[in-house]
Amino acid sequence: MMNEKERLNTDQVWEILKNCRVDRIKSLWNDENVLESVSIDEMVDDLNVVYADLEGSNFRGEWSCLDEWDDEDREIFERVVDLA
Repeated sequence: MMNEKERLNTDQVWEILKNCRVDRIKSLWNDENVLESVSIDEMVDDLNVVYADLEGSNFRGEWSCLDEWDDEDREIFERVVDLA
């Protein structure tokens, strides 16, 4: 079985969370100062809720935060997706 890695950086995740259709998450992440008051674990948890909502029964896997940063010093989030 083959799989692929999907990657996002902190800014991309924040945009996804700010624009999602889950009211609680959208409200929280639209606060410009939210990154100062929540943990990366909370960000990952909310990202997984949003993707579960978007993908429904086709949910392709959970995201995690890697111990890696991109060229602009933003944390990297990743999930490994099995390709059917």
